[in-house]
Amino acid sequence: VVCSYLADAKSTLCLRTYRVRSHPPLSISLIDAMMATCTTQPEFTPVSSGKGFKKKEYIAASGAANPIHEVITEAHLLFDGESTVSSLLSLGIGHPGVLSLSSDGKEASLHHLLRDIMNDCEQRAQEAKQRIGRTGIYLRLSVDQGMQDDHSGNFDDQSWIVTQTDSYLNRRGTSEELDQFMQNWASKEALITLDQLKYAGGQTAATTAEKAFEILISNKDDAVIAKLLPPDLDCGPHVNECMDGTRQDILERIERWSHDLDAPNILWIKGYPGVGKSAIAASAVEKYRLSGRLGSSFFFRRERADVLNPNALWRKVAHDFGRRYPDIRKWLVTALSENETIPSMVNTDSLFRQIIQEPLVASGETTSANLPIVIVDALDECGGMDGQRSSQRASLMKTLHNWSHLPTKFKLIVTSRGENDIETLFVKTKHDLIEIITGEKVDIKSSNDIRAFLEYHFQQITAQYPMSLP
Repeated sequence: VVCSYLADAKSTLCLRTYRVRSHPPLSISLIDAMMATCTTQPEFTPVSSGKGFKKKEYIAASGAANPIHEVITEAHLLFDGESTVSSLLSLGIGHPGVLSLSSDGKEASLHHLLRDIMNDCEQRAQEAKQRIGRTGIYLRLSVDQGMQDDHSGNFDDQSWIVTQTDSYLNRRGTSEELDQFMQNWASKEALITLDQLKYAGGQTAATTAEKAFEILISNKDDAVIAKLLPPDLDCGPHVNECMDGTRQDILERIERWSHDLDAPNILWIKGYPGVGKSAIAASAVEKYRLSGRLGSSFFFRRERADVLNPNALWRKVAHDFGRRYPDIRKWLVTALSENETIPSMVNTDSLFRQIIQEPLVASGETTSANLPIVIVDALDECGGMDGQRSSQRASLMKTLHNWSHLPTKFKLIVTSRGENDIETLFVKTKHDLIEIITGEKVDIKSSNDIRAFLEYHFQQITAQYPMSLP
């Protein structure tokens, strides 16, 4: 069971009932160990074990809700590196989809917490599939539909959960993956060693050389790539996704553009304040996270301009690409090993060139099935209250122009208001445009979406007062 000490929250700890090399077993109950994985901070009280000076307090390990890397490391400790692995099964807790967030402060906080955990699980699952999916030993099962919207009251209903799970398992794609996994497991022919799973570049047996394809997990490289990500960066969506069934015309246009390699690699979604640009961006993030195409995402916020700046954006994108694509990962590891100052480099243009432009141009491994999409929301909020006078915003727009010269397989979605400097940027930069119309020119689809939104929320109100609001 993976968790952390309260006194050392940045490290991870394995709670064991058995001895591994020099690590003795811990005297903690199974229930307490399981509870420790749920005690996220500051929402829940730490789990305590022991008395006096031997007392320890445990909390949930940040970023380890899906402990696949820790499982491989633990197996490597428990067995020898030459031991072979025939199967690696990952059971997920579902996908966040379009979970509705309560307006009640406490409940909304728990919903955000749940979504963060689920997103972290899915991110790690996508990375694992990208790295070891072709070895034939890995299977991820996680119900990805049916758990969203207003079903929170059903989470204690086991029959409802079984129904959703059965529906997922009976899908053709899921059942075929499960059948193939069971065949591989029964045949005992997938001779992937624990050394090959844990370390990149290890020697493989001839029968598995193509399957391993030199992308297996490297703890050392992980640590190097981790340097790119600014500490405690919170750049996720701060609004809900579009209500289910709305904005379908815009989302379909985004989808068509995402598959068109002849189209410009930048899509600008333009609109006045409050038309739903961030909600559309949040919906696109969830859609492409689920499909495995989300390269990275970044939501600017005016009030946090000191942290959410252009350098943080490109470091986040490089970090996410490095975790996902082996060719880019190799380039970045080499660059970071040679130049330890790259993550803190002040010059945004130089930073973009070294950790984005050069590795992406050199990369040749992405296929049409998993072309990465980067989503940047609220370009106009970069630079905070300085707005168009901000040097940060000017440097960011220069790098966005440079992105347009990258190979078209690297897609970038940008949302913003149509402010003068941004309009000037896109006059000079090749792009596709989706403009969200408002006022008298609004089309019938948008009007219907607004009607659906109002009807839904009015129904929520009347449901609370059925006698007085028939």
